[in-house]
Amino acid sequence: ILPLSSGRKVSEVLDSTRSAKFEKNSGRKAAVSVNSTIAIAFALRIATTLHSRGSRISLHQLKALRINSQDALISGDHVLRLASSETLGRLASLSGTNFLTSQVKMLVDQVVNNRDPYARAGCALAFGSIYTHVGGIAAGPLLKTTINVLMSLGNDPHPVVHFWVLSALAQVVNAASLAYAPFVSSTLGMLFNIYLLKTHEPDGGTVTNTNIKGNYPVYQVVCQLIDAVVAVLGPDIKESARTRNLVLNLVHEFATELDEGICVEAIKCIQHLLMFTPDHVDISDLVNQLRAHLASPRRPLKLLDIV
Repeated sequence: ILPLSSGRKVSEVLDSTRSAKFEKNSGRKAAVSVNSTIAIAFALRIATTLHSRGSRISLHQLKALRINSQDALISGDHVLRLASSETLGRLASLSGTNFLTSQVKMLVDQVVNNRDPYARAGCALAFGSIYTHVGGIAAGPLLKTTINVLMSLGNDPHPVVHFWVLSALAQVVNAASLAYAPFVSSTLGMLFNIYLLKTHEPDGGTVTNTNIKGNYPVYQVVCQLIDAVVAVLGPDIKESARTRNLVLNLVHEFATELDEGICVEAIKCIQHLLMFTPDHVDISDLVNQLRAHLASPRRPLKLLDIV
């Protein structure tokens, strides 16, 4: 329906969700905002399928949807941020180069000028979504800008920011694939520094930040990012002893963590390393670790060992 609707009709529908009558009922206003944002994201999922890829969104539709998504992108609600970032990414895939360039510029300006952690987290998600949905070829010229912004935000002490930033960077690595190879060294260096930062530790940082870190397991995302980097390197990881040792040391440290979520992601990395550099993985130590997990009462660890 979306590609067939006029820009005016789309604008009218979106304007109705921001009606002044909702100001008297904050709960209803929040519900309408969430429902409309998610509905738009779902509509664009259909619009970007192979079946309807030939349908192009008009300039009026694009403007109306972008304004709505940009407002939701800096929301304190993570559901709105996720849905709006997906919307912007899919809009970028349906539109031309001008929209893509202007959107990236807007995100960069927002990151520089807006210190709100939720706004920065939303912008990071949008960077990851845009690159993922547009594709490595079309978004190739923006890869360096995207990586520089995300790596800079990765050092932000607020858990909401660095968690979603690293999640977005993992998206970019997976989408870029071999095109990400020139940035592998700097990414691993950043991850090593993050591991040493007290602000990024599960119990580190200010009291306020520590209280919300339970919802943002950053070390799990770091392991996922390392795994994505290993996939980019592939068999070439055997050629560089420095890179290989840095990856192995980081994964080993995470594998010894008490948190089961971190252990699960670290073992997934080890499984990947076994494919490309089996001679440098301590098999006996890994087997002992897996046997200990099989005897553990924790279901995630058992399932991982079985798989």
